[in-house]
Amino acid sequence: MPTMDERAEGARGQVRITGLKAMELRNSTGQSLVRVETDSGLFGIGEAGVAGPACRANLQWLEGVLIGADPLNIDKLYHQMMGLQHTYQAHVPTISGVDIALWDLAGKILGLSVSQMLTGRFRDRVEIYYGGGVPDWNDRAAIDDWVAKLRAHPHGYRTVKVDFPLPDDALLARPFEGAAPSQSLKQSDLKVIRDGFATFRDALGWDLDFIVHCHNEWDVPSATGICQAVEEARPLWVEDPLQVFFSDGYKGLRFAREKNWRGFASFSRLLPKAASMCCIPIYCGAAGSVVAARSPNWPSIMAYRWRCTTAVRWCTIWPISILARVCAILV
Repeated sequence: MPTMDERAEGARGQVRITGLKAMELRNSTGQSLVRVETDSGLFGIGEAGVAGPACRANLQWLEGVLIGADPLNIDKLYHQMMGLQHTYQAHVPTISGVDIALWDLAGKILGLSVSQMLTGRFRDRVEIYYGGGVPDWNDRAAIDDWVAKLRAHPHGYRTVKVDFPLPDDALLARPFEGAAPSQSLKQSDLKVIRDGFATFRDALGWDLDFIVHCHNEWDVPSATGICQAVEEARPLWVEDPLQVFFSDGYKGLRFAREKNWRGFASFSRLLPKAASMCCIPIYCGAAGSVVAARSPNWPSIMAYRWRCTTAVRWCTIWPISILARVCAILV
């Protein structure tokens, strides 16, 4: 049976990229679908973690790289897109959408699934988690009702990702601002978080699991304090407690990080240092995740190769989106 590279070599030069389009998704947090069209009539679809107008503007800037190119030269096109500097630097979320679309397109051209084009299928099923907010951390009855609805969900979720309780802004050292870096928490703040998750674990029971959801807001002492505050409740991981930009704080904290590393060159610095205990690729915002899977260094970096504790995660966390994309990578 011909290998993927052998099939690709036989098909190179037969198809050319002719068009790039983007459509913003409704009821999302600003994602778009990218469509890469070719002269053969085949096209690829990918998800970009950027709103429609910005995605289309960045696609226009990428036309110089992509239009007329062979879509099977995925690695070459990825590096050319990521290497853009002038007049505008590479926009990683848009490139992510193109990268996914190119792999989708390659599968159609070669008649292979993405897993076959990479390493072969490691699993036939992937557990997914539910993303939702607890309505009132101070109301045990409301928490019990929320957990009951989670258990009754037809998708049968066994893991949920939640935010965490914070005191009123008047009690914080400064008003809380979501996704703003290097914010601080006091010990009294951390006690509120500890008590909230103790109640939540008691309501959830030990047959279900949860993930703590941050948005890169905290300084290192506060991130460490959050991890210690939720320790007894035993979350699967604490997501994004530190700022996006790499620092030695990652190594000091040794937390389980989920997202926001942009491009293989960025997150490859983190993994060998064992600063991340669990890495889940979000394809629409971290361009190059698929390139990384084919890298000769990847097996040594990721001992459990795509070790997804609960989900392969793209940008959109709602069930239909996850299910569609999990199916896409498995087929």
